[in-house]
Amino acid sequence: MEREADLQEYAELILSTKAFASLLSAGGHTDSQAHERAGRFLNIQDHAPHIEDDPLLLEHRIYLDDLTVGYLQTAGICKRPAVVTSISGYTHR
Repeated sequence: MEREADLQEYAELILSTKAFASLLSAGGHTDSQAHERAGRFLNIQDHAPHIEDDPLLLEHRIYLDDLTVGYLQTAGICKRPAVVTSISGYTHR
């Protein structure tokens, strides 16, 4: 990748993987140990600034692309897409 994409126009529609992992932890979907371990990995991969997001976001549909699902699986947050779909998440294939 030569340069980062400018997604400012879509900022209100985008949730970083770090923010998503924090919301999962805050909602009790992951334990503190898993959240800590995932945070170390995601801090290396996701360069988005830390933003506090509303936990109610997990009550809405969240679309996840394949790269995001891969990061979350590698980070140990979701072992399979079923974990994500249980919180109204949908993967893009």
